Amino acid sequence: MDLRGLLVAALQHAAAARVVSPPGPPTIVSLSTLDPFSVPACSTVGPARDSAGCGLLTVKLQPPAQNGGAALSSYSVVCVPQRCNILVRRGRRQLAATAEVSPPCNPAHMMRASGPGSKLKGSSSLTFQLPFPALTGYAAYKCVATAANSKGTGPASAVKTTLLPPSPPSSTPSLLGVKFNSAGALVVTVKKPPPNAGITGFLLLARPAGVRGASGSGTVRTASAAPKGQGVELVLPKEQLQPGTKYQLAVHYTHTDAGAPNPLLSKPAIQTVRTPDPVVTNPTVVSVSAPDPAAVPACRERGDAYTAAGCNDVTILVAPPNSAAVQAAITNYTVVCKRCDGTQRRSSQRRLHGALDPCNLPPKVTGLGEAMPDGKLKFTLPLVNFTVGTYQCTAVGNTAQGSTDTSPAVPFPVPNSPPTSGWAIQSVTLSGTDACVKTSYLSATSDAGITGYVIIAKPADGSGDIVLEVNATPPANTGGLTPPSPCKTVSLAGRPNTEFSFFTQTLKSVSPTLTLKGALWSGPQVTTPPAAAPPPP
Repeated sequence: MDLRGLLVAALQHAAAARVVSPPGPPTIVSLSTLDPFSVPACSTVGPARDSAGCGLLTVKLQPPAQNGGAALSSYSVVCVPQRCNILVRRGRRQLAATAEVSPPCNPAHMMRASGPGSKLKGSSSLTFQLPFPALTGYAAYKCVATAANSKGTGPASAVKTTLLPPSPPSSTPSLLGVKFNSAGALVVTVKKPPPNAGITGFLLLARPAGVRGASGSGTVRTASAAPKGQGVELVLPKEQLQPGTKYQLAVHYTHTDAGAPNPLLSKPAIQTVRTPDPVVTNPTVVSVSAPDPAAVPACRERGDAYTAAGCNDVTILVAPPNSAAVQAAITNYTVVCKRCDGTQRRSSQRRLHGALDPCNLPPKVTGLGEAMPDGKLKFTLPLVNFTVGTYQCTAVGNTAQGSTDTSPAVPFPVPNSPPTSGWAIQSVTLSGTDACVKTSYLSATSDAGITGYVIIAKPADGSGDIVLEVNATPPANTGGLTPPSPCKTVSLAGRPNTEFSFFTQTLKSVSPTLTLKGALWSGPQVTTPPAAAPPPP
């Protein structure tokens, strides 16, 4: 045999002599978990905790130094409580280790993972993630790992230990009652938690409606608990809650750890409650309103329709005290609207026109008002008693011992209203078919915007009114009637032997598209002469 043949034979003999064996032991580099006390998503039971991987033990492995002459096919990781024994069996046909837990350990507490693992980028190391059971406290666990190739499973790694953290309490609290005690504090009674559940306390969160999160604006909390029969009472003092406010209550079981800033929380028990309204010992003016002619057509002209539509009414709604004792003591209420801005009118004007001095003699009403379905009281004042400007309206309750405090003032901007005064007819003199109409103006300072008036001649036969529009500016305030004006001529031609009644109506311009009309003021009646006889033929 030549040299070449001898070399080939030697190589074939060496290959045949080579023996494949199971791999050596892998090395557990590290065991790690997320700390639920420092990772917010891990502190409460829910989807966010699951998504963050809070209940997973991450095992980092370094592959065996010797693969046994064949490629590694899989790994197996087993973790059990520290007190348990792990027996790792190997066999020729076994690609993953089989671990048995000796009593008294619960097999449910064992964690297993097998497979090729997840390679770490840029490293020969690989990882496994093992879901660990819900724990009621810190627990010591130990882990071993094995590697396998086509020949079988190799020896186990050295044991590595770690402390697994507790999980949030798995039980949801049961609410036995929610009430406000005699001191106004919120008292929530919770059923006592099951024993040995890792529950160390309670947390009551009260969030105003619409507020999200445990630290949202207005959210208050308490962990103060006191046993009460079959339950535990959680109390929030009255001073921590806003009166008359809707709150969402969330009650959690908690698990605390020394030095941890925040506890672990169970799923909450949820309930909604509304705190009592504050005790009010004074009446409150809720609103002051009067119809606006711009929105209510009937309020644009004084007359029967104006009155029927309530256009001359100022409506004041008053909320009585919510203290039953104070309500029982009140015999009536006084509602006052004042305007003290230096525009008070002279007493002579007030006597003439009915409007009151808005500061010293303001519009007011005393009585019990009209009870409304919602519990408020309705009071009415005549709009004619108000002058243009903004009034401040208040209310007091009157008792045998005196009056309550005055309520906070509510502003009332007086709306535009049709003129309450203007030009009145003093005389109507007929000259042929022309009527000479003389008028006088009744002075008033409250009717800013008056642009003039119309003289209306109404025929008794209904054949159609004759209207004369007069542009005029109100004269300076004299405190009464002005002297009669020069003649305003109204032609009655073409209406022989007809009785006419004369009226005036004052006009007030509010805007280019809105003119308000005062009441019709009546004057004398005249009758036109008969038609002239036809000339003889």
